[in-house]
Amino acid sequence: SRPEEREVAAAMGRVAPRAILDALAAGFTSYSQGRVSVPPIQTLGQPPLGRFSGDSKGDGQACIKSAYEEGGEVFVAKVASGGGGNNSG
Repeated sequence: SRPEEREVAAAMGRVAPRAILDALAAGFTSYSQGRVSVPPIQTLGQPPLGRFSGDSKGDGQACIKSAYEEGGEVFVAKVASGGGGNNSG
């Protein structure tokens, strides 16, 4: 496994499974009550635009997904790149 995978596994081992499930349930409850802002996905490198930076095959993309809960203390953002057979989604 890669170093970052080991770090995530170690962190997960320090959190009680019940706490994880409770946090997920609270997040879905907030989302279903309309208290979570989830903007549309921002996609870079999509057709018909030119090649994405550093993309030699012309099929590279990067997607930015984000959200936050009203009154929350944090926000989340995910940046995923793909193309050239690398569909990391």
